Amino acid sequence: MEIRQGEVLHNLRLAATRIRRTRLPDLRDGEARQAFANLSETMRTKSSGLIYEFRSADPRVQVMVDELLSVASLHERGEKGMTKTDVATLMQCLKYLEKQAAAAASQARGATLLLDLFAQTVTREFLLREPEGLVGGNTEP
Repeated sequence: MEIRQGEVLHNLRLAATRIRRTRLPDLRDGEARQAFANLSETMRTKSSGLIYEFRSADPRVQVMVDELLSVASLHERGEKGMTKTDVATLMQCLKYLEKQAAAAASQARGATLLLDLFAQTVTREFLLREPEGLVGGNTEP
C-alpha cells in the first residue's frame, strides 16, 4: 500500500498534520482514527452509488474529516497535478490509516503516537510549501 498509494497516503497524512499543527494541537490518535473511519464509510457508500456523508457528533473529529475530504476530493478529480484516484482506492487508503491508528493506540505509548509519526514523516518542507504542500504527479517534493 505504501508503494502503490504513497502519494495519496502522504497527502492524507499531511492533512492530518496540518490540522494538528494549525487548529487542533491536542488532537489524539483516537480522534484521527474516527475521522479516517468516518471518511472511509463515506467513500464506501459513494463507491456503491449512494451519496451519504458520515458526520461526527464530535466537532474536533469533523474538522479533520472535512480536511481529509478536501484532499480525497482533489485526488478523486485529479486536480492540482495529483494522481487521479478512484473512490474505492481512497477508501482503502483511509482504512489503512485507520488500522494504523488503532495499532498505535494498542501500543499504549501515548495518545499521539501515530500523529507524532505523521509529523515526522511529512517534514517541515511540506508543511510550509504554498499553497497546501500537497504532493502531486506534476509537482516536485
